[in-house]
Amino acid sequence: MPRVPSRHEYHKCGWLDSRPELGRLDDDVLARRHVPGSVPGRLVDHDVVERLLPEHLSGPLDPGTGQPLAQGEAGGQGGSATPARQPSAADTAKEILSGAGRIEKLAEAVAYLAGEAGETFLGAIEPVGAILDVIEMIWETLKAMATEERGCRKRAWCYTVLYGALDLGAPPEPSFQGSLQGPDQDRLDQKAWNEGVGDGQQDLSNGTDGVALRNKLLLRVAHDGDPSTTLNALWQMACQEDDDTQLAQAYPSLNWPQPTGA
Repeated sequence: MPRVPSRHEYHKCGWLDSRPELGRLDDDVLARRHVPGSVPGRLVDHDVVERLLPEHLSGPLDPGTGQPLAQGEAGGQGGSATPARQPSAADTAKEILSGAGRIEKLAEAVAYLAGEAGETFLGAIEPVGAILDVIEMIWETLKAMATEERGCRKRAWCYTVLYGALDLGAPPEPSFQGSLQGPDQDRLDQKAWNEGVGDGQQDLSNGTDGVALRNKLLLRVAHDGDPSTTLNALWQMACQEDDDTQLAQAYPSLNWPQPTGA
């Protein structure tokens, strides 16, 4: 029975160099490509190998299996791969806004707004309330809280989702002291803040909805040009969601990046 040439012999005769698709095959795969007519103890000449290859093995090969590629996979004559269809700008916008695709950096968000689908992206973040469409905040639970605690929890949520979208980690905890209602209220305010941080982190990690929230926040910051502007628009909208005009008036603007506490 003819001997199957070794990888060393294939390389030495130059055959693998001329067939780059075989260069990554292991010895087991090479052995399965038995070349009839090889002579024990003799190196196989490159031209002889090509001539002796069965016709169905002479075309482009799958580098993982050593088997011939199907006509469609090989791209027809010449073995050039068929170019993959590039997604349209509308397809990309749909993926980004649904959370199926993820914006990694603020610079990407800037490019998307300036691109072909810029109007589509803008419509998803303006007004800022559109950003809240992808979350289910516990408005009714918040309404049951005292105003001071409710404000702490809402502000914590706003800071947390924006910090998270910008990959800044968790927001620093502000100081809670000096409440007119005494130290006990200070502790309740701090507890409410921590709950708001948890709410924001949960929303950002909520599957595709969380990715969509991140993407929209980055797009909004890119649109506003300043995280502080985005933060305050988000805060005012969060107050409007449950008609909390008292909080909106008590805190007409929030600090950035150091959070506003009670």
